[in-house]
Amino acid sequence: LQKRLASEETFLDQALLDDTEDDLDDEDGAPAVKEADAVPLTAKDLQEMQDYAFRITQVHDSKFEALERHLDQARGNGHSTIVFTQFTDTLDALRDRLHHRYRSQLGTFTGDGGKVFRESDGWTDIGKRDLVEAIKARAVTVLLATDAASEGLNLQTCSFLINYDMPWNPMRVEQRIGRVDRLGQVRETVVVRNFFIEGTVEEEVYRALASRIDLFSGIVGGLQPILGAVEGACRGVFKAAASERAAARKAGIQALVGLVESNPGADLPLDADEDALPIPEPVPSAVTLADLREVVVERLGAVLDEPGRPVTTDPARVSRDPESWVALATYGHPRLDDVLGKHTTAAQTSLVMAEASTRGPVIAMRSDTAPPRPAACLADVVELGPSVSRSEAEANAEMQLARATASRQARYDAVGQRNRQDARERLRARFTDLARSVLADAAAAAREAGTTTEPGLLWLDLKDETGMLRYLDAFRDQLRVSKGALLRPAGDDERLLDAVEWSRRKYGYGEQLKTLAAEIKRLGAAG
Repeated sequence: LQKRLASEETFLDQALLDDTEDDLDDEDGAPAVKEADAVPLTAKDLQEMQDYAFRITQVHDSKFEALERHLDQARGNGHSTIVFTQFTDTLDALRDRLHHRYRSQLGTFTGDGGKVFRESDGWTDIGKRDLVEAIKARAVTVLLATDAASEGLNLQTCSFLINYDMPWNPMRVEQRIGRVDRLGQVRETVVVRNFFIEGTVEEEVYRALASRIDLFSGIVGGLQPILGAVEGACRGVFKAAASERAAARKAGIQALVGLVESNPGADLPLDADEDALPIPEPVPSAVTLADLREVVVERLGAVLDEPGRPVTTDPARVSRDPESWVALATYGHPRLDDVLGKHTTAAQTSLVMAEASTRGPVIAMRSDTAPPRPAACLADVVELGPSVSRSEAEANAEMQLARATASRQARYDAVGQRNRQDARERLRARFTDLARSVLADAAAAAREAGTTTEPGLLWLDLKDETGMLRYLDAFRDQLRVSKGALLRPAGDDERLLDAVEWSRRKYGYGEQLKTLAAEIKRLGAAG
């Protein structure tokens, strides 16, 4: 701001000295607008802005001090931290204030990519994968990021997340948390800190929602329309004139609260404790890294290391650093595949495998015991003896495979049905909004023409249209939308619409209905 003020002062002084000077030409020869003319500041304006800029420098920055405290706390507990900001300018300011403390342990990620600090070169570009590896190796322990990181980086090695700026759309908060709270996270608890400035519209909106819904525990079903409306509410406040902003803030928050209290979960006809699609209990892996170490390395005595290329079963030792390369001994490593291939024995013919497809469930049964029993881990396979009950093992395997396949298919069917129900609800909502807009414009056109504006009669008149609008009632019937919900007065009983504009809008509505019809057809074809 002070740089800008200095520039404005220079241009203003020049304009006062010679306000009749002709406009300068730019490099292409076109007339350029003088900045003093584009921003006509008086000496009083400049003084007020300079005073304001000075007062800003004197403000106690408690928000940044809180950030420093949390970063110290995270470092003291061995956490790697990611700090999200809403704007790149904010990120740049934090970077300039923090890099003297963290030096090469500080990194950034924005829409322009990643950067890390090198003592010899200053801030240098770094690829996404290399940045993730640097964080994994704790070469970078503090990452400053915009929402670009919430869409492309998997940062399971970070376990402390700070939302320095809260986005207007709360679903973005979930996306940010999803970067660290995911499979592979080594910490039992991920720490999340949300920063608010007291008295701001963001603080009031989030506080109002958090007092009525569990905002950050999960976003499903009926909550999505509510959280999706938050951004529009915040934007409406800032678009309002300064004199109307307080009233707009109050109205926006009341509208959101009303949306919450209108029972957002009504589209889920469930008991309070019932889950339509319960997440199945996780099945333990049949083979763990400890199994591979015990069986392949200790029991079979296999050597996986090569000179300069060590291999480990300990994930904490894995590194892609060219100077300390350590690979993970798991499936997909070529040397492990070779070792397993060489140790196939005749005893393994006692293992009965049943699978319906390459992507379906697999059942493994031991036929060297009577009765046969499942092979639950790698050690079971290594300890196989001669087969004594192969026929019974095959029958048991096929029976269990049928059960597992049916259970999986039932879940797929339930998920598909729920997705179709959600898609149909979205189509109903879109059609309802479209039909109300059509009726509102029809009433405005009728008002201009001096005819009836009664919604029920207008709805009947639409059946006489020549385009897609005549099928509105057919759409309503197919989507099972109550007509009463469509015929409520729009509340804009003063608006007028001439015949030409009404004709143009009818064409646009017809195109939207064509798109809606295609989606309804696809939904019907999907079951």
